[in-house]
Amino acid sequence: MSVEEGGKASLSEKSNGLSAQEELRQLQEKTNAWKQSVAIQLGEAAKKNKQLRDELKEAGNNHEKEMSALRVQLDKEFRERTNLKDEEISNLQREMTQLREEKRRMAEEHKRVLEETAIRVRENSQRENVSKTRTDLEQREAELRQLRDIIEQKERALAQAEHEATVTKTSLDRLGEQYRELLSIMTHDEGQSVRDEDASDGRSASQHIVNWSDAAHRQQLETARSELRSLEERCAEKLREAQGVHETELQRLMEDVYQREEQLMTLQALLRQAQHEAETANQRITASRAEKERSEQRLAEKVAALSKELANRMEQSQQLSVEVERLQREVSSQEAVVHSLEEEARIREEAFTSLTLSEDNRHLVQGLQEALQKSREEAELWRSRYEEVMQETTNKSVFVPFGGGGGGDSSTDRFVLSEIAQREEALATEAARLESKARLLKSTEARLEELKRSIASQANFILQHRESVDDVHRRDTERIEKERRGGSFFASQRRYLQMIREQQGDTFFFLLRRLASYFVFMRLRVALPLLLFIVCTFLIFFSSRR
Repeated sequence: MSVEEGGKASLSEKSNGLSAQEELRQLQEKTNAWKQSVAIQLGEAAKKNKQLRDELKEAGNNHEKEMSALRVQLDKEFRERTNLKDEEISNLQREMTQLREEKRRMAEEHKRVLEETAIRVRENSQRENVSKTRTDLEQREAELRQLRDIIEQKERALAQAEHEATVTKTSLDRLGEQYRELLSIMTHDEGQSVRDEDASDGRSASQHIVNWSDAAHRQQLETARSELRSLEERCAEKLREAQGVHETELQRLMEDVYQREEQLMTLQALLRQAQHEAETANQRITASRAEKERSEQRLAEKVAALSKELANRMEQSQQLSVEVERLQREVSSQEAVVHSLEEEARIREEAFTSLTLSEDNRHLVQGLQEALQKSREEAELWRSRYEEVMQETTNKSVFVPFGGGGGGDSSTDRFVLSEIAQREEALATEAARLESKARLLKSTEARLEELKRSIASQANFILQHRESVDDVHRRDTERIEKERRGGSFFASQRRYLQMIREQQGDTFFFLLRRLASYFVFMRLRVALPLLLFIVCTFLIFFSSRR
């Protein structure tokens, strides 16, 4: 029985030794497989980390390229806009010189036109006055000649009437003399007959002579009376005719005088009207001169305002250049800060990933070292025990079984499985973190693309606005040139003032459009660096949080 029990014990020890070797071999195979899987996983993780680092580096390089391209584009746009501003300033200066020349030319032309109009008005008034005075003098001379002729006719008629009166007077005197002679003769004959015939015939003869002489005397008196009456009637008739003619001539002369007085009054009224027209013309000339002075003063004020505005624009452009330089320095400093922050974030991320990976590797290495140490200890234990069993079998000694082998194997497997699960969880978390970083990079790229599109659209809008402003300015320039080439445009003073008001309105609206475009450009130049700085800080914040 003891021999059988010893044989059975030896067989059991042999079987236990074979099972321990198989378990050791299986454990070594499991350890090798686990090592291989862990090495494969570590290689894949290293490849993924390297790939992610390459992607991050490529994304950083792309971001740098895009930022440099954006900076170049912004610098180019800024230079183009400064060139456009310089061209606009030079155009404004040329326009101001042209306006000054045009103002001087228009002032000279206006002065020349006013002088010509004054000379023409003066000459016309002089010619009209000379012609009126000449016609009045001719009319008066004709009327004076007519009056002289009429007076001469009247004088001749009066001389003829006086001559007839003198003739009748001489004839009457002659008749009176004849009568007196007859009387004297009669008296002499009567005295003589009385002396001769004293007593011959007596009183009858003397009475007969007296009667005869009385009859002759009466007859002569009757004839003289009839002649006198006829002469008186003729003289009265001629006097009446002369009075009638004189009255008619006097009435005609009075009518002529009244007509001349009326003509004189009309001439005085015309003279007063001409004087009033001359005064109104002088007033208009003075008003036009005052208006010319006011327009010159307004043009001088406008030129002064434009020169002041040009000086302000030049000062603003200098301030803007200083501000642009300051903003460029700030942008360069902010870019340096962003680069430093990106570099620090990259270093932190690399340090964090290296620390994370080194901690995992350290844990894994420690676990593997502990597992290897335990496996070595177990292998040494199993080998020593196997040697003891073999020695006991050879020496026929009693085999003492080892009771802790199965518990150690199970604890080692559990530890390895727990380590593998932890590593898988760590790899899963790392993959999730890398996926989140990839999503963040994609979202950042999408934001950058959207920013590029917005910048391109704003640039297109600014260029379109600039083209529209240039078109409007070109149309205004063409319209001004056409109006300048027109010969009859500056004929009236009202049209000239309307042109000045239109030019002032166009210049005012053109300045408003330029200020609006300048304000949009300044907002873009200030907003783009701020937007880039916000995006960079956002990326740094999320990368530091991750």
